[in-house]
Amino acid sequence: MVRDEWTTGRVAQARPRNPPMASAPGLLTRPAFGPDIPAILQRNPLRNTATLAMLLLDAEILTESEWRRSRKHLTSQCERALMRWINERADALRCIRPHFQLACGIQPDPFHAGNRPEQGWLEIAWFVEYGDAFIVGPQVERLEREKKGLGLAALRALSQRSWRSFPMMMCQDQLSMAEWCFWGGESSIDDYIDMMELDPEDAEQVRAESIAEADIVAETPKWLLKSYRRKTPAPRTLKQIERRSSDPLARQVAEVLRMLAAAPELEDPHEQFRDDGGEFYGFSAYVRWSERDYTVEVAERMANNELNSGVGYEICGLHQQPIDDVDSFVQWMQHMDGLFSVTRLIDRLLWLLSGASSDHAPNTPEGDSTHGSNPVHG
Repeated sequence: MVRDEWTTGRVAQARPRNPPMASAPGLLTRPAFGPDIPAILQRNPLRNTATLAMLLLDAEILTESEWRRSRKHLTSQCERALMRWINERADALRCIRPHFQLACGIQPDPFHAGNRPEQGWLEIAWFVEYGDAFIVGPQVERLEREKKGLGLAALRALSQRSWRSFPMMMCQDQLSMAEWCFWGGESSIDDYIDMMELDPEDAEQVRAESIAEADIVAETPKWLLKSYRRKTPAPRTLKQIERRSSDPLARQVAEVLRMLAAAPELEDPHEQFRDDGGEFYGFSAYVRWSERDYTVEVAERMANNELNSGVGYEICGLHQQPIDDVDSFVQWMQHMDGLFSVTRLIDRLLWLLSGASSDHAPNTPEGDSTHGSNPVHG
């Protein structure tokens, strides 16, 4: 096993000698060290690795048979064990590709500075490095023909429930995002130009660098962009659709919506990042109405604005704790179980809505994964 102890920085060179004679009362003498006694104590670089391994062992993620003596091999075993545990929950995902990063470090103890060693610290972050684009317009229209408001209910569920797991950029948000990102909160680029009282030359430049409302509306139905007031089917109606509809897509979507409504509400992970300013831009998917809409372009321009301003964030969640706190780690595991139970439903709903328009969904038997899952990094 890896030794979790203090190790030598420099070994004293004093030779073994006979016990010295007793010194005179009141005098201090330099102690004699043996050849294997350290003259300087330094923190063991293996300590965090060993403590992390013990944490995973207590949490029943790492098994005793996976324990290794060397730091390098033990670190690899810890990564594999955590990857295995996460993959058991993420392997069913078809559309969302989560990534996890684990880091161990030292956290100074501000209350006992100089009196005790610094504390080992564990940090786990999850995010999506590259979100894919999915076209949902044809399937949403199909659902709307089956039951008015059903397609809209599916898009709302994607937007609302993904926000607290792995947020998606939604096609129905193109106009509202353009209003605050490009038009200064005004309803159109022309209103923004009038408000700013720009001269013709500056106005032309602003138009060239922005996206016009007419362009967005031309590629996305206006009813969808203005859908925040439209009603969606009640839970009782969803249950009837699930049982009686002749359309298999409508039945499956109604089932997922009912399950999402019954799923526990996740904590808002964005609160811990809002104090730093900026907006979230690390979308797990871009839910497009058609290939010609502006969903991706609006999101990319917003992300560039955030990056150029030195604000914004792309992390979907962050967990921090002392590296030896098993209770906190078990609570994080429970949170992950809830997170992935919701994420699997969101992923399935997106897979259904993308239909034959998606590069991932067509002719893919439910239960198969189209991505090679490797979500743990770091």
